[in-house]
Amino acid sequence: MKTYSVGRDLSCDIVINDNSDVISRRHAIIQVAGNGDITITDCSTNGTYVNGIRIAGNTPVPVTRNDSISFAHVSKLDWNMIPKQRGVFQYALYALCVIVAVCLAFGVIKYIDNRPTDSGGTAIVAQDSINKESVAKDDSIKKTEDAAKAGKSGKEAAKDKEKDKTARKGKASQDKDKSSQGKDKSSQGKDKSSQDKDKSSQDKDKSSQDKEQSGGQQGERL
Repeated sequence: MKTYSVGRDLSCDIVINDNSDVISRRHAIIQVAGNGDITITDCSTNGTYVNGIRIAGNTPVPVTRNDSISFAHVSKLDWNMIPKQRGVFQYALYALCVIVAVCLAFGVIKYIDNRPTDSGGTAIVAQDSINKESVAKDDSIKKTEDAAKAGKSGKEAAKDKEKDKTARKGKASQDKDKSSQGKDKSSQGKDKSSQDKDKSSQDKDKSSQDKEQSGGQQGERL
């Protein structure tokens, strides 16, 4: 509980300047409880008035900040000089709000950490964007590697094709050479057959001559 003294004495909490001595040295006492309730006690000779009505001396009287308080009709109380006292209920309300806010924050964090999975079994987590970024990066690296492998495979395939082409050309050339050799052998065989025919013709001519000579010799004998 806070206590504020009001009077013209300089030791009072609220000092009222009065040279006529109408205001007492310690004119009134104002008390503010922890729950915000306010009481005023008149300690003066010339009285204290609440909303124009004089209150009994030395008796605490409940008042509010909406009441008009006058000290011997010389000076009015400025409520701004009495600090507002926060009540126990207000502190409890603030504490409850803080607790609720903390519980909500904890619940949200726990929900994010334990979010359910979708139909495909993939966990939905708060770091989806980061995971997507990572997957996209991995896919890009994989595509680059695949492209490099494809380029290498294409080069190897071109080399193999060139080798096959060269091998086919070599085989065709060998087959051509073999065909040419076969033709040469056939030509040689024909030449040999022609020589054999010529030799046979010569033998026939020689035999005919021998017969003619033999016939001439027989005719001479006769």
